[in-house]
Amino acid sequence: MLLRRLTDFILASRLRAMAVAFATSFIPVPGGSVGVLVASLVTLRKGAFEGSLVFCAALAASLASYVFYRNSANAWMLWQVTWIGCALGLLTWLLVLILRRTSSWAIVTELSGLCGILVILGLHLAFPGIQGWWVEQLTAWFHKSTSMIGHFLPDMGSAAMQPEAVSAAWIASFSRYATGFLVTSFLVNLLLQVMIARAWEAAVFTRGLLRQELHAFRADRVAGLLFIIVLVAALMGSMLALDMLPVLLMVFCLAGFCLVHALFALLRRGWVALLFFYAGVVVFFPFSLAIVAIAGLFDVWLDFRGKRILKKR
Repeated sequence: MLLRRLTDFILASRLRAMAVAFATSFIPVPGGSVGVLVASLVTLRKGAFEGSLVFCAALAASLASYVFYRNSANAWMLWQVTWIGCALGLLTWLLVLILRRTSSWAIVTELSGLCGILVILGLHLAFPGIQGWWVEQLTAWFHKSTSMIGHFLPDMGSAAMQPEAVSAAWIASFSRYATGFLVTSFLVNLLLQVMIARAWEAAVFTRGLLRQELHAFRADRVAGLLFIIVLVAALMGSMLALDMLPVLLMVFCLAGFCLVHALFALLRRGWVALLFFYAGVVVFFPFSLAIVAIAGLFDVWLDFRGKRILKKR
């Protein structure tokens, strides 16, 4: 199998793994993620020290790319992309290391959510007027987009400019969650990379490992209490709580999806039930995500998974 041969090649020696991570990190778009993925695989199989060497190789390639193109017209944007990619890569590697030591997706997800909440708290303390800044940025982006549409498609551009009050209301509403959505998107990217690394390892060495770990994912009661507190504060109009809400929704959405998969796995034809479930998620999106998150929250205290298994026995 090709994947097995590639894995054996990477894990055969330290220099091979570092060379693969270094070389793939030069690929323009997905390269940095591939390099971090290689470092994550090595960490899962060989430990923190070997994985840190491979990660440093991937990081060195990203920094070298910036050095080569630092005099280009887009040097500032390239620098931003470089340091954000390095930060995400480091966080991904740390989460992989935690997963290796604990084999618990609850700990990995909740720690990433805690980091996201701390980042949002720090941004609100450092920039008290961050919501107004988002309104300015989103308004400028909206006008720029509509002007570009109007330049290429005059009819559509004039139609897009008509509901000015609607767009202003949408911008004012979204600005309350914008920081939280941005942080959540980064966290989702982190967790996806960790999940891909674990899936790679499981596919080659231990089939079913990732599925078993995700089926056991159940959020902690402390996280559940924090979710309730933030939800109540958000309903009361707290700007900080509104920004934190997307991060906690992500944590409990993942817990809810894992719960659904674990329960349907007990059925004889659970895959059919999963098809209908995901069809409902798509049809009723985004309200379906809130329902899934609430299911993950209730599972903290009711433990649907454990009761269902005991009943089947």
